[in-house]
Amino acid sequence: MITGVMVLGFDSEIPECRRVTEECVRRLAERGHSNVVRAFYRGHPSETEALDELTALHADPIVVLPLVVSEGELSVHRMPKAMGMPDNCCSFTYDSEGHEAAVRFSTSFNWHIKVTELLEKRIMEAGGRSGDGILLIRHGSSMSYSAKDSAKHAERLREKGYTVEEASLSGPESIGKALSRLRAEVAGRIIAVPLTIVWTERSARILVGASEGEEMTMAAPLGADGLMIEVMESKIPEGWRRTTGYAGKALCQIFVEYLAIALYGGDDCYDYLISYY
Repeated sequence: MITGVMVLGFDSEIPECRRVTEECVRRLAERGHSNVVRAFYRGHPSETEALDELTALHADPIVVLPLVVSEGELSVHRMPKAMGMPDNCCSFTYDSEGHEAAVRFSTSFNWHIKVTELLEKRIMEAGGRSGDGILLIRHGSSMSYSAKDSAKHAERLREKGYTVEEASLSGPESIGKALSRLRAEVAGRIIAVPLTIVWTERSARILVGASEGEEMTMAAPLGADGLMIEVMESKIPEGWRRTTGYAGKALCQIFVEYLAIALYGGDDCYDYLISYY
C-alpha cells in the first residue's frame, strides 16, 4: 500500500489559488512524498477526480490536506461533502471502479505555532519595525474558530512586541474600527498582514473600501511557504493501514483532532494538538 496525498485548494479559476495549490504539490513531492495530486473545491480537477486518480494508482490510504487557515463551513462541511464524505465524519472508504481506499480529511492550519512564525516573517519582509502597527486580517466565518485562531496568533505577536489589531474580511466594518485603534496607538506605519492562504483582487477591494484612504503597507499572504509545507507534512499519516500500530495512531489522531476542536476549540485543545504532532 502507498499513501496518496490530495492538496485541496479553493478555486482553480483564481490564478493565485491555482498557483499556490500547485506549488504546495511540487514542494511536498520535493520532500519525498510520491502520489501527491492537486484538487479544487471549485473547478478542475475536482475532489472526486483527484480521488479517482489516486485510487487508479492503488493509493491507500489517501489524506486530504485542505488549504484553509481555520475550521469553518468550508472545511468542516462543504469540502468533505463534495467528495462524498458522510456528515460528521473525518474519514470514509472511497470506491472507484473496484479500487477502495481509506480517505482521511485532515484539519486546517488553525493556530499552529509555525503559522505565527510565518506571520512574523511576512511582517519582517514588509519592513516591519518597532513602532509599526499590525492589522491582522482573516477571512472570517460564521463558526468561531477563525476568530479564535486569529486571536491566538495576535496574542503571540503581541508577546514579541508588536501592536496588533484584528479584522475580518467578512465583516468590513471591523477593518475601519481596527485601523482607528491602531492609529491611536502607533505613530509609525500600519502593515496589513493577511491571515489567509492567498490574497485576491476581491480581498484587496474589500480592504481598500473599508480603510477609508488609510495608507498601509501590504504584507504577503501565507502562500506555499516552507513553514506551511512543514505543517502539511506533519498531517500525512505514513503507513496508516500498514500495521496495527500505525492504524491505531492514525485513528487516534483523527479522533483527537476533531473531537477536541468540536468540544473545546480553545487553548487547551490546540495546544494539545500542536504537541501531538
